[in-house]
Amino acid sequence: MNLYEIKETTIDYVLSLSEVERLTYYSTLIDKFYPTISKETREFEQLLSAYETSFVVEKIYRNNKLFKEGFTNVYTQTGLLRNSVSDLYFTDDDLITH
Repeated sequence: MNLYEIKETTIDYVLSLSEVERLTYYSTLIDKFYPTISKETREFEQLLSAYETSFVVEKIYRNNKLFKEGFTNVYTQTGLLRNSVSDLYFTDDDLITH
C-alpha cells in the first residue's frame, strides 16, 4: 500500500505514537520492503528518517490547500514520498522511480 492510499486516521494514529512505537512501525516497513538492509547500517537509519518525513509531509500535504493545489507528490513503490514537485514544473519524468 502506498502512502497516498493510507487513510487520514491511520496517518494521524502513526504520527501520534511515541517515538519508540513510530520507529518500530517504520522498522517493520523497512523489514518488509528492504529485507536485505541491516539494522546496524547508515542506510537503515536513512530509511527510518525517510519514512518519518514521508508521513509528516503527507499529513501537511493533505491538510494544506495551497500545497495540495500547487504541488504533486511522487511516491516510491515502497510507500516513501520521493518528492513534491511544483505543478509548474511537473512532467511525466517525475513519475520514474530510481
